[in-house]
Amino acid sequence: MSKEKLGFSKGDLGMMLVMMAIIAVVLLVGFVRAGEEIQELKAETLELELQIHDRDTVISAQEELLEAYRLQTDTTVHVLGQVAETLEALAYGPYTREEIQERIEVVAEVIAEINAALTPDDVSQISETLVLNAVAIDVDPMLLLSMAIVESHIRPNVRGGSGEYGMMQVMPGTGRWIAGRLGYENWQPADMFDVKMNTEFAAYYLWAVTKDMGGDTWDGVLAYNAGPTGGRNFIRAGNQAQDHWYVQRVMSTYNELRRG
Repeated sequence: MSKEKLGFSKGDLGMMLVMMAIIAVVLLVGFVRAGEEIQELKAETLELELQIHDRDTVISAQEELLEAYRLQTDTTVHVLGQVAETLEALAYGPYTREEIQERIEVVAEVIAEINAALTPDDVSQISETLVLNAVAIDVDPMLLLSMAIVESHIRPNVRGGSGEYGMMQVMPGTGRWIAGRLGYENWQPADMFDVKMNTEFAAYYLWAVTKDMGGDTWDGVLAYNAGPTGGRNFIRAGNQAQDHWYVQRVMSTYNELRRG
C-alpha cells in the first residue's frame, strides 16, 4: 500500500514527528519537574518531621524540668517545714506558740498590777521579754517574773543601793562579764536600763550560776543574789538554799503567782 493512498505526505509525517518530539520533551520536562517537586516534598516532609521531633523533644524536656522543679519544690517545702519546726522548738522549748502567748498575757496582767506606772507598751515589751528569756534558759517564766518583782518591783530604770542597774538589778562587774560572754562590744553599765538587754543578761546569769551550782534551780537563785562563791559558802555552812532570805522571798512570790 503506498503512502499516497493513506493521505499522508512526507511533510505531514515530518510535522507529526516534530509534534511527537515536542510532546515527548514536554512530558520529559514534566516528569523531571514532578520528580523535583517530589524531592522537594520529601525534603519538606523530612524537615517537618525533624521540627516535630524537635518540638516533642523540647516539650518532653520542659515536662521533665517542670517535674524536677515540682519535686524540688516539694522537697524544699518539706525541708523548710522541718527547719521551721526545729526553730520553733528551739525558740519555745516545751511550749507551743499558743501556750507561749498565753503565758505572756498572764505575765502582762501581773506586771500591770505590780507597777501601774508602766505604759501598755512597756507592759507588753517586758512581759514578752521575760517569758522568751525564761523559756530560753528552761525555767518557768513565773520564776523569772518573781525574781524581777523581788529585785526591782518591775522598775526598768531603778538603781540599787550598791550600784545595781535596771529591772533585775545587774551589777556593773557582772554586766561586764556577761557582755563579754554574749559578745556585746563597747558595753556600758547604763545599757542595763534597756529592758531587753537587762532581761537577757539577768536570764543568762541565772542560767550560768545555776549550772555552776550543779543544776539545782533554787541553788541558782541563791547564787544569783549571793554569787557562786557566796552561794557555795552558804550551803557548805550546813544550810539549804531555801534557808536564805532572798530565796525565801522569791519562793514566796513564785508560789503566790502560781496560785493565781
